[in-house]
Amino acid sequence: MQIKGESKGLVSTWAFIKDYNLLVDAGEGVTNALYESLGSIRHIALTHTHFDHVGGLAGLLHLQGRVAPHIKPNLYLPGESERIEKILALLNPKTRENINIVRTDKADNFDIGGGRTLTTFGINHSPASRAIIVWETRRKLKPEHAGLTGQEIGTLKKTGAEVDTN
Repeated sequence: MQIKGESKGLVSTWAFIKDYNLLVDAGEGVTNALYESLGSIRHIALTHTHFDHVGGLAGLLHLQGRVAPHIKPNLYLPGESERIEKILALLNPKTRENINIVRTDKADNFDIGGGRTLTTFGINHSPASRAIIVWETRRKLKPEHAGLTGQEIGTLKKTGAEVDTN
């Protein structure tokens, strides 16, 4: 798993998990740092609305809308986010329409694809702060099917047989 990020207190905080197409926070400089990856960001989760965590959000969304207009990222906002609403108001209407805004509560789960779930929960940092956990559910092949070829497993699946377990 590759994670790229920056954390300079009061300046910029962000982390990009490429395998999950997930950006956590969007501090200043994120757009420049992730320019080559803008087309792969599908999820942007904000922990809270302090400037060092959202200062690069408008630029990121604007450029992503131009570079990868076919992508409609999910923007996970912590509760009532008046600051973010003001940032989004700066964007042109076409860019705003291309963002799926998801409000998070203190304990929410969101499917982000690939058997992965983004979980948010409230923390005591600032109003409407969220901690974010991403976890993955993996299925294991049942022991009795070990040694079968992929084609044999596919045939079993087509018959409705359970070939794996949680």
